[in-house]
Amino acid sequence: MTFDSTPAIQLEVEIIDKILDILSTPDRWCKDQRVKGQSFCLIGARTMVFNEYSFGERTDHAKIKVTWALHQEAVRRNFRGVIHFNDFWRTTHSDVIDFLMKVRESLATS
Repeated sequence: MTFDSTPAIQLEVEIIDKILDILSTPDRWCKDQRVKGQSFCLIGARTMVFNEYSFGERTDHAKIKVTWALHQEAVRRNFRGVIHFNDFWRTTHSDVIDFLMKVRESLATS
């Protein structure tokens, strides 16, 4: 068994960075569907990153921490979860980027 020396926090931040890359422009983000052409909602982008990228031996733990951090930020904003935040009629692309940056910050400092 090989030892993955990449710190777990770095893996979690890397996952958020890849989600940010996917949702980098307003035309790459959508509501009400996980995937709509070349656009993704928050959950769709997270799922794509989880499915497409390998983050070493600590992948499962990092995925759980990222999923929990996304949920916690949605709750902090008074939503029942990530889907409700993403699909709320007043949520904008800027809100989604701010949301992800807050999650990234919380993971980087945890």
